[in-house]
Amino acid sequence: MRHFTIVDMQNNFCNNDLAAVEIIPNIVRQIFKSREQGDHIIFTRDIKGAEIIPEFTIEKNDTVLDKDRFGYINWKDYINPGDEVVICGALIPIVASIALTLKTIEGVEVNVLKDCCSIFSTKDDEDAYRVMKACHCKVV
Repeated sequence: MRHFTIVDMQNNFCNNDLAAVEIIPNIVRQIFKSREQGDHIIFTRDIKGAEIIPEFTIEKNDTVLDKDRFGYINWKDYINPGDEVVICGALIPIVASIALTLKTIEGVEVNVLKDCCSIFSTKDDEDAYRVMKACHCKVV
């Protein structure tokens, strides 16, 4: 079993989104923890060439993945059956899209870290968390 941490949060998510700015320290801690554990880090961005938040420090073994749509669908290029994935990201709909797409790969364990996602507690966010849980994603 391989371990991955997926971070879907680029610099433009923080321009006008206080909630995104407030979760940066949590994500930095998770990236550090994941690296200590030997996890592979995948940073995703919605726009080719968009800047990843400087606090995240991209290292040579990390992957920066350009998505050409709201949700990336070619996860099988990176994730195999039986792998474990942790997901962090500012926008809950994108986090849900990533989580649910990953669950289409047999045996992938998906963990969504609420403290590394938007801190807005809207009904839509809570509904998205419920959907992810119903699809056997762990929301912690």
